[in-house]
Amino acid sequence: VNQAQTTTEAENSELSSPACPRTEAEKSERRQDSPKKQPRGCAMDAAEFRKRGREMVDYIADYLESISQRRVTPNVEPGYLRNLIPNAAPKKGEDWDDIMKDVERYIMPGVTHWQHPRFHAYFPAGNAYPSILADMLSDAIGCVGFSWAASPACTELETIMLDC
Repeated sequence: VNQAQTTTEAENSELSSPACPRTEAEKSERRQDSPKKQPRGCAMDAAEFRKRGREMVDYIADYLESISQRRVTPNVEPGYLRNLIPNAAPKKGEDWDDIMKDVERYIMPGVTHWQHPRFHAYFPAGNAYPSILADMLSDAIGCVGFSWAASPACTELETIMLDC
């Protein structure tokens, strides 16, 4: 038996610990019992994150479904953004709805839409829903896999993929 294929009971219980629920029942229980703990420096609790996350997924899906209605390249001049946004970062966090309005009002007009069907410059930059979801997961885990000690799973997965 390959050592990589065997898992001890201790390892199984670790994989299904309260910190890492595996079944839907465990996940539901975790959501109900979890304290309202926020990540450091974050003014958003888990409930708000879930709400805004759903909204962001909808925003992304709507963006990609309607991208052909946008200009491929922006009609802006260098420096266009300077006078549209404040000169300093806000002292307190802003309302998420206001941030998203600013993204649409100030940022999106200056974006080259690489996923647009008429964008044929530079190099292919394919984007797919599964890769967006994978990016979300990777960002949430937030590890930097620069060595095996820093993240064994990242290093081993990279090694396996490079060997394929």
